Amino acid sequence: MLECMKAKDCIPHATLWHYTHPSWFEDLGGFERRENAAYFIEYARVLFLRFRRHVQLWTTFNEPIVALLGGYGMGIVPPGKPLRIARIGQVYANMLEAHDLCYRELKALPGGATARVGFVHNYATFVPLKDGLLYLGARVFSRFATNMWANQGLIDFFRTGVFEWHSGIPGTGTRRDLGRRPGLDFIGVNFYSRGVLGMFLQPTCFPGEEMTEMPYAMWPRGMYECLKHLADAGVPLLVSENGISDSKDAVRGAWIDGYLAEVERAIEDGIDVRGYLYWTLTDNFEWQFGFNMRFGLFEWVPETGERVLREGSKRLLPWFAKLRRVRVGRKYGGGARG
Repeated sequence: MLECMKAKDCIPHATLWHYTHPSWFEDLGGFERRENAAYFIEYARVLFLRFRRHVQLWTTFNEPIVALLGGYGMGIVPPGKPLRIARIGQVYANMLEAHDLCYRELKALPGGATARVGFVHNYATFVPLKDGLLYLGARVFSRFATNMWANQGLIDFFRTGVFEWHSGIPGTGTRRDLGRRPGLDFIGVNFYSRGVLGMFLQPTCFPGEEMTEMPYAMWPRGMYECLKHLADAGVPLLVSENGISDSKDAVRGAWIDGYLAEVERAIEDGIDVRGYLYWTLTDNFEWQFGFNMRFGLFEWVPETGERVLREGSKRLLPWFAKLRRVRVGRKYGGGARG
């Protein structure tokens, strides 16, 4: 697969962890147990030595906060342990420490000095639809959810080595101090939108915005705000996920134009953005949503296995050409993820 990608002038970018565990690792407690990081580091070491000839870009963990909130907060994805709020921060701290150990291990291996090893964060914030007494619950929950997402906490960790996670619920916080600044070559940025909460905490949007098939609205301006905030970590950024589920292909082109314009603005303002990956190349299995969400640049027809390029997807090509000119002297690139 990697040789085929290279022959097609694609840049491989390997992700070592994207939610799933071997059953034996889960039986040992997964990342709930700090000492289990040793298994992850050995796994990363084996993969790096085997594929370093093909792969220069490595992500240790892909947006763990999404899996942790789903698995220990809501209980809708593995490990399915709802309302274990304190556990979210504890496991997150273990994974961040595992990232640093993994980074140092890979960098010490032959070929490690020229490899780029990063961490991917899904950036999200939450806001109430309106002010006023009727939206008090939405305001409180918005602060609660944004705290748990830990955007600033992650930046602080990579700048200082100190991770502080606060849910807003007394007795559930976590603090971990590595005693050093963690290793990091780039932050991968997964960004789609922000959550707007109605009176009964239902997902909604502000007037003039358009809801997508996922429970959030199109919000291109947030891409710039997200990149500007994460730039505070002091390392290059790579947009590692951004896209829209649009089964009718009605607004995919508008999404691409809107969000890529904000990426361009960030680059022109001096934010070190190295590339953009669209989610995803073909329609995919979207976890608890199954195959109902249609993010693909190519439509997948399950009855025949056929893949058909969507019309709105064609808007990516001129943007890639344009951003290559804007991103003078910077490497990594663009493409589709999936």
